[in-house]
Amino acid sequence: MSWRILSCFCLAPHGCKCYNPETAMFQPWEEACPSTSTSHPNTSHNLSLQHIPDLHEGLIGQWCAVNYDGDVYPGIIQDIDGYSGALVKTMSRIGNNRFYWPERDDIIWYQSDKVIGLIPEPVPVTKRHKEIAVSVWKEISQILD
Repeated sequence: MSWRILSCFCLAPHGCKCYNPETAMFQPWEEACPSTSTSHPNTSHNLSLQHIPDLHEGLIGQWCAVNYDGDVYPGIIQDIDGYSGALVKTMSRIGNNRFYWPERDDIIWYQSDKVIGLIPEPVPVTKRHKEIAVSVWKEISQILD
């Protein structure tokens, strides 16, 4: 796949290398087979909280749960730094285990002790709201109590 950045201002008003197309190669992956199960797709798997012994760059792009002022927020790890911890783009909380994406991105650094662990992607409960899998939510609640 070829792609390029459309809005770069690093050398404005002059052209820059950011506008040159780049190519990305993707690994082949197996198609999911249709299932006759009527259960929610994420509830048919063994879902659990995965503890993170140490932060490393392999976690970038993964879903995690973070502790901010005693509340849990799901988010996607954007970056890892040995000193700063994990840069996480988090969802906003609307209730007990109910979250939504805010209009303005909420991205901040969390120290490693505030990153609770890796979680499966939250599942939709309404058109706008999502929840963390109930079994994972229970695990997180037990840790924070």
